[in-house]
Amino acid sequence: MRKETTRQALKDCALRCFGERGFLVTTIDDITDAAGVAHATFYTHFESKDAIFEEIQSDFQQGLFERLTPVLENVGGSDILTSARIAAGLVLEYWDGRREYIAAFLRGTTPATTLNTVRSGQTAVVRDALTDGLVSYARERGIDLPGASLVIGGITAMWTRVGLSYLYQDGEEGPPISREVTIDTLAKMTFGVLSQFLSLGEGS
Repeated sequence: MRKETTRQALKDCALRCFGERGFLVTTIDDITDAAGVAHATFYTHFESKDAIFEEIQSDFQQGLFERLTPVLENVGGSDILTSARIAAGLVLEYWDGRREYIAAFLRGTTPATTLNTVRSGQTAVVRDALTDGLVSYARERGIDLPGASLVIGGITAMWTRVGLSYLYQDGEEGPPISREVTIDTLAKMTFGVLSQFLSLGEGS
């Protein structure tokens, strides 16, 4: 097995084990047994269980960032509501195709720092990109936004909450929430928050 293939196999198996057992319960042997490699092979690629966990998270967030980049680059050329609607569709599609990853982080037995990152809906690469996009959008309109990063933190937390409610609504009372309704809700909530925030900054 090629080195790159082995590394990916270890990450795939680790993700599956974390989702089934939880991070704390999963052992290195669980991961290597699932991948069909020797115990020592794990340490050829990763220093620890924390290290493989962090790389899995980084891969996920980088993939999300790449999906959102075209929207962020064009945010100045379209209105907030349209951009938010497009972004919401991309995020839900991305999350829906990676439920195994989401499950691993919803076990509640992951490292505290990483769990907090997922709960807030952001990591540095995504948060910074969104913040830069908002600041650029405001600057083009002569608006100063010193609290942009705080607003983005609140919005991404909101998206995480709403997005997870959509993905995991099985067993909940009431009619199911459609993808279209979820996208519309996220877009309108984002539009409302950003419109209000931008209007407050216009006179600063």
